[in-house]
Amino acid sequence: CVITSQARDHYAVSSQMTRRRVGMPSAGLLSRYATADTWPGPTPAGVYQPSLRSPGLVANVAHWGLAEGECMTYSVGFRAPCLQEMASAWFDATIESRLPQRRYRDPPLQPQAAPGEILPSSLNEFKAHLHSCLQSSDQDDRWFGRFITEEKDHLQVFPREQPMTEHAFLNHFREQAVIHRHGYTRMAFTFSRLESDGHDTLYANGQHYTLPSDSGDFLPVITHYRTLHFGYLQEWLEQPIYLALLCQLYNDGHLQFADETA
Repeated sequence: CVITSQARDHYAVSSQMTRRRVGMPSAGLLSRYATADTWPGPTPAGVYQPSLRSPGLVANVAHWGLAEGECMTYSVGFRAPCLQEMASAWFDATIESRLPQRRYRDPPLQPQAAPGEILPSSLNEFKAHLHSCLQSSDQDDRWFGRFITEEKDHLQVFPREQPMTEHAFLNHFREQAVIHRHGYTRMAFTFSRLESDGHDTLYANGQHYTLPSDSGDFLPVITHYRTLHFGYLQEWLEQPIYLALLCQLYNDGHLQFADETA
């Protein structure tokens, strides 16, 4: 038996079992284990509930599974990124997109009694440059959306070698009636804020696509449903901006028709 406490969402899927789980809140390694709750599992069991009141394996709760009979269990974890990882990625993106390609220069200097002293004016000049980069902007919002939807290296989606025109895509979609999201594609969206640039933003596998801020339910629909029906989207497909976005998602590999799925 193994006792674990992980900072991640956790699935325990058992193909053949009668399983009993016990758990207690924990933030680290345990020298002693005291059971707080016990949840008997069904046969077979596939559980994921983010609550101690229900049969789930949640982040930072130590769990100890006991098989009562023959058992084969598959454990799948979804790791949350650490703050150091996020900060490093954000600074890399900021350096690339927002820092000017020039060298640091001191403010105008005067002769000093102690030449080795770093004067407050020099520190303030450096801090001003740094703070200008740290100020929030739409780029920060979009960086976060791109970051949380990035795919793993072994789960990449590739653009199509022969892209479709919007007209050809529309006709093929009409013929097929439905289109499916690629199994490796992760999507999210943000609505425009008053102080932003006036665009709603869709994120897919580390890329972003913008729409006017009056896009309504379009982004909630295409991010929520993995299968999209032509009839439901027809009103949007009649508008060039939405047709162009769906065609772009198709050409980028994020959408596929039934005859293209593996």
